[in-house]
Amino acid sequence: MNVFILQSKIIISALVLFFLNVESKSVPHFDSNVTVKGILIDDDNEPITGATIALYSTERNLLTGTTSGLDGSFEFVYEAGTYILEISFISFETIEKEIDLTASILNLGEISLSPDTTELDEVVVESEPAVMEMRFDRRIFRPDNEMEVIGGSVLDMMETIPSIETDFEGNISLRGSENVTVLINGRPSPLLRDGTSALEAIPSDYIERVEVITNPSARYGAQGDAGIINIVLKRNRAVGLNGSISTRFGTPDDYRLSTNLNFMTNNANWFTNFGFRYRDRPSERSRFQQFNSPDTSFVYSQDQERIREEFGGDVRVGAEIFLGEQQILTPSVFFRYRDRSNTSDTFYRDMDLSGTMLREVFREDLEDSERTNFEFDLKYEFNISNNNDEKLTADFQVDYQPEMDNSNLREFDQLTGSDISVQRTDNQEEVTNLRFNVDYVRPIGEFMEMEAGLRSSIRWVDNQYRVEELQNNEWVPFDGFNDNFRYTQNINATYGIFSGQFGDFSAQAGLRLEQTRIDTELTLNGDTAEQRYLNLFPSFFVNYEINNRNSIQASYSRRLTRPRFRNILPFSNFRDSRDIFIGNPELNPVFSNSYELSYLTLWDSGSVSASIYHRYRTGVIEQITQLNDDGVTTRFPINLSTQTNWGTELAISQRIFNDLRLRASANYFYSDTEGIFNNQIFERTAQAFSGRVRLQWRISRQINLQTTYSYSGPRQTTQGRNASSYTVNSGVSIRMFDGNATLSISGRDLLNTRNRTRIIDEPFFYSEDESRWSTRSFRLNFIWRFNRLNS
Repeated sequence: MNVFILQSKIIISALVLFFLNVESKSVPHFDSNVTVKGILIDDDNEPITGATIALYSTERNLLTGTTSGLDGSFEFVYEAGTYILEISFISFETIEKEIDLTASILNLGEISLSPDTTELDEVVVESEPAVMEMRFDRRIFRPDNEMEVIGGSVLDMMETIPSIETDFEGNISLRGSENVTVLINGRPSPLLRDGTSALEAIPSDYIERVEVITNPSARYGAQGDAGIINIVLKRNRAVGLNGSISTRFGTPDDYRLSTNLNFMTNNANWFTNFGFRYRDRPSERSRFQQFNSPDTSFVYSQDQERIREEFGGDVRVGAEIFLGEQQILTPSVFFRYRDRSNTSDTFYRDMDLSGTMLREVFREDLEDSERTNFEFDLKYEFNISNNNDEKLTADFQVDYQPEMDNSNLREFDQLTGSDISVQRTDNQEEVTNLRFNVDYVRPIGEFMEMEAGLRSSIRWVDNQYRVEELQNNEWVPFDGFNDNFRYTQNINATYGIFSGQFGDFSAQAGLRLEQTRIDTELTLNGDTAEQRYLNLFPSFFVNYEINNRNSIQASYSRRLTRPRFRNILPFSNFRDSRDIFIGNPELNPVFSNSYELSYLTLWDSGSVSASIYHRYRTGVIEQITQLNDDGVTTRFPINLSTQTNWGTELAISQRIFNDLRLRASANYFYSDTEGIFNNQIFERTAQAFSGRVRLQWRISRQINLQTTYSYSGPRQTTQGRNASSYTVNSGVSIRMFDGNATLSISGRDLLNTRNRTRIIDEPFFYSEDESRWSTRSFRLNFIWRFNRLNS
């Protein structure tokens, strides 16, 4: 019966197309004719080929029509007036829309067709979008069906992707390494200059997809030897006004409101998004340290409670201006403001080796900071050929970020009540970024393609840091923590890539040349440093498609990781008087050579992706911890070692029943590290395992339930080890108002087990540090999407 229904629909569609073609030949053409065009896509943004586009009079008389091409595009011409447009395709919901043909061209943009659930049930086709897509040099993940992501942020989305982990500070690691580069729309973003905390401010509803590139090609900057995570934001080109509004209410306090709007006309696509957020995040930390040498010994414990309160907002406004049929100019401006306060209370307990209390010390830190971002971006696209095979793009961006940060600190003896120290800090920083790049793609014959590009970027940082201490009722400079740090980084690059299809084989070879110039200066004491290096970065990819369900890929790339700015900044945040971090301006980049072999297989109800990878790294940056006679630990980074990594990764997706799906991923890697510092050998052989299991149950068409268990295993370090941790998240979502709205309730870290424990175990010195950056939380989210053409 199901086969008969499907065959009947195909025959009916064919007959409709025949009569449409006959009818269209008899349509008279006038000078007031209007060209109607658009592109049909499905929920995965893939083109829909062979769909029927029919134009009716308001009395429902068939006038003309056409079908969509291989790329999903369609175009027809008819005289001006008011009509009804109908778009239909087998197993997809039919769209009917009244349109007015007035101007010479009506561009409907991208039109998304939703699966017809009733028809899909009849022919037993699963309507859920692909969880993962494997492309030539990347894996693609979409947030649409992730319950934990609804109403959340980009960082929430990261935590659902195999191989990606986020720690208690929001740092992102890929396959166990934090040397990963995060891009937004394929470009470096100034918002990420101090890590990934800015990703928490980007709503997940803005995300089109996340691309994980473990072995990047020469197209991308060489920065990030662990790979690249590219966040692609939505670009809606449906005609008219459309968009979404999302809100969140959470505990601990987490309130957000964001809006994403598009308004498309024949000549431009105007877009804006803005959002506001307020939250406070409690965190805690405990530490135990013991030092026992022939000369001296001491023991102390530490407990810290901290609350971060933050208010912020941002707005972006821009337009895609269509300069004829083949050129697009996209200017946009962006502004962000953030006001943050941190309150930290720390208790120290000094003891002798027998555990007898010697002193209790309380330290209070009241910190306030303000940051603003001003950004202007101008992008140009020129589709030289009508089929978009030959394309030129250029992009210019300028960004300015001032920040002010100050703290008031007081430390006193709990037993006597007397002050030990009263201090204050003041940090003023200005960052300016300029970037320009141009890229060109051109086909060579029918099965080959070349790509080339240029990029230049420059960054200026001016950081002024002051620490003062109250002595005899006067503020005096605190030695060793006062200076002005100036940093300039200039990167110039060019690349070329050739790729081709050879039967079942496809291959790509690329080469990138990068010149780096870095200058640093401490203006008060006169210390300067400079780095100059010119390097080649090749990349190779070979893919063999065994059949339409099985493929194998091998790849190689050379990469580097330049030191993060916070690792070269020679100042401390001075938050903890017994644990001080100081950057190292002399740090050099880390170089790596990466090899990977991947296999992907698909079947009707699931898929498996498996990879084996190897990475050899030189100049690896490690954090060294040293202890002075006063019991104060100082941490600083150095280029310590060489490192050899081997690993394997597995990702499985399987539909157990029609409405129940299991997704699981696991990553295991082996690491061998060896280095020398101050005539002491630091070496480790480490094995680590991480995994994630997710069950998703579609209770009905409107209700989905999801639960996730994540585990990160123990790991050896050069001075000790990191303990294991795990977490459980769960959520339920409800589709409302014909799919135009979604209500979700989610709980994160339900067992309150997400923490980080670092242990240093050396002769005469033992330290155990446990940190919990966030606690168990619950969120209520609501998203409303309006004026969607497929609604």
